[in-house]
Amino acid sequence: MTRRSRGLKIRILSVVTISMLFITAFSTVAKATTYYSTFTKGTEFFQVTTYNEVDWQTTVSTDYNPSDWFGGEASITGAQSKFTTMGWTSATWETYDFLLSFFLTNSSAANALIILDQNGYNETEINNKYNNTCPLTSGMRSEWYFVSGGFNESHNSAIDMPLILDNPANYKKILDDYNNLAHEIQLDDFGIIFNPIVKPFFQNMTADDFLWQIAFNDLAMGTPISTYIQELVDTLGCENASYSGNTLIIERTGESNYTVEMTYGAQGTLISFVVKDPAGTIIYQFISIGNTNWIVYIIVGLIIGFFSVLIAFLLYKKRRFNKKYR
Repeated sequence: MTRRSRGLKIRILSVVTISMLFITAFSTVAKATTYYSTFTKGTEFFQVTTYNEVDWQTTVSTDYNPSDWFGGEASITGAQSKFTTMGWTSATWETYDFLLSFFLTNSSAANALIILDQNGYNETEINNKYNNTCPLTSGMRSEWYFVSGGFNESHNSAIDMPLILDNPANYKKILDDYNNLAHEIQLDDFGIIFNPIVKPFFQNMTADDFLWQIAFNDLAMGTPISTYIQELVDTLGCENASYSGNTLIIERTGESNYTVEMTYGAQGTLISFVVKDPAGTIIYQFISIGNTNWIVYIIVGLIIGFFSVLIAFLLYKKRRFNKKYR
């Protein structure tokens, strides 16, 4: 092979290699992220570390306090709560399921669906018209509300269901379906199809209000968490929400402006909730103070360690026996 032909081949190989790297890089960027759930059986404990009542009333609200958000004694510094994860399941939900879980979350609002059903607009009709289906993983937890003393033996909420949608972009489809249904109901000016009692429960919802609502309604994140939060916020098109790593940041207005920072842990569930005033001073905070998941790993480690020592001991005894009677 001549030097010229060898050089030509090297140049061709270089061009092909660079092209392959470019195509691979582009494909990596264009490929959608695959998310997965990381629920783990065990109990997670939380504690209120900060609550400044005066600043809360001048910044957030004089009409309600943290206990109205989280139940129990969430307005008492030092109070603790806990969640016990018992399992999880995969499912596929339709529009009607999300109406009940995300939008019509109290008994009065749920009655609006009963009225719709009486007018021939039942679950089947709604799902057929707004036919988005969303694969998801649903956790199953028991909840003990915040208490300043010891926990009761029985939980306050028998079934708490954190949800991880396989694709965070589906939240935008859910919101669009709801707003389209709400628009249809509001346009029925004469109540020919929809009973007028239903209308107040179906108001148009902005992306920011929707995110705030689901954040208080068992929102959980898929892994990788930081990417999941980013896609959730960007796809919804929120104007007053941002993100930093595993933290979802929401700007709110009450008595004045304030910021809420929600951080999600390894299981995709909330591990820290912080409210800050415009100067960045913490008004309210609760954090995870530990879980019992590590106990399982310790037990497994002890079992493995025990059998390793036992096997080593038996091998040692066998070697000594063989030497003795060789």
